[in-house]
Amino acid sequence: MVNRSILSISLFGFIVGLGTGLFDALFHILDLNHYKLLNFLIFIFFLSGVYLATIKIREDSYNGIINYWGSLINYLLIGLVASVTIAFVRYIYLKLINITDITQLVSNTKDSILNYYGIDNQEFINNRLEFIEFIYDPFISSLFYFLYYMVFVIVFAVISSFFIRKQLPSNAY
Repeated sequence: MVNRSILSISLFGFIVGLGTGLFDALFHILDLNHYKLLNFLIFIFFLSGVYLATIKIREDSYNGIINYWGSLINYLLIGLVASVTIAFVRYIYLKLINITDITQLVSNTKDSILNYYGIDNQEFINNRLEFIEFIYDPFISSLFYFLYYMVFVIVFAVISSFFIRKQLPSNAY
């Protein structure tokens, strides 16, 4: 029963993460990632997928009865697997599909900073450029994606586990 539950949790998390990661990559490929409504829809898809997967686990593995802590743990585990999958899809997207020319990006950023701030603030410019080089690394960007989604998983796990839990009726023996 436990092995089946872990396999189900991993599978559901992978499906939700892969779907969310592919939606996100598609919106980036189509250059629609700057629309806030579409980004919001990706999160709705992600969170509802984890929610529904947790309910499916409750019904299949626990005979429809699960307490708050069981619901919370299952939600967190499904969200963890989904977040890792999203980060992996993001890494593949950045590494193989959207190969950003970091030197061109740094050069353009340096020019715009110089136009805005002037040459007086060289330390600020260097710090900003080093940060851009750091953040555009595919591994670092994917790691931030993982952390970003995990924050939402933790917050929504605490809230939604109240709605997912299902107890035996009080008159059942």
